[in-house]
Amino acid sequence: MIFEITREMSYSLEFQTTFGMRFVGLEDPSGAQYSTYRVPDPLAPYPQDYVIDADGVVRYWSREYDPQHVTQVIDQLTGGPYELEIDPDPLVGGQQGSFAVERGTPNQASYLVYSLAGPGSTYVPQLDVTLGLASPVLAAPPLDADQDGAATWIGIVPGTANTLPVWLQSAQFGRVSNIVATEVVP
Repeated sequence: MIFEITREMSYSLEFQTTFGMRFVGLEDPSGAQYSTYRVPDPLAPYPQDYVIDADGVVRYWSREYDPQHVTQVIDQLTGGPYELEIDPDPLVGGQQGSFAVERGTPNQASYLVYSLAGPGSTYVPQLDVTLGLASPVLAAPPLDADQDGAATWIGIVPGTANTLPVWLQSAQFGRVSNIVATEVVP
């Protein structure tokens, strides 16, 4: 199935960004897809939420907005969310730390960023993503994800005299990972 992204879809893309969704909702202005996949329910309002897999099978339908359930279905179909994990947690200044992402886009550049300011919203036009961090800083050079979509940065965590809260996130073109909130301890 092929959808053409049109100007009318800008509302869906804005909605995606506003609510931090990891998937794009597509509009169907002609109603062609709705007619093909609709679930007969005379009481169902329009619009409705559908998740349709690559084979055209409806995997989820709801007449009420439930983004968490939609996200769970999509994660199951795609093998899970793009996820960042760190070790150790908390990080220890002057010691080695590991920052690993899984389920990214294979063979695509992955970026690791951090913030000392906390959660926020920062649009990165080069990646077409909105990071969930305020004042993000590139933590390390980008790495290409392997054929499974994984990448791992290993390095010495900068030292600190006092415990320092830090937020980390990874990004690829069109994708962001979860945010890891932790601390760097002396």
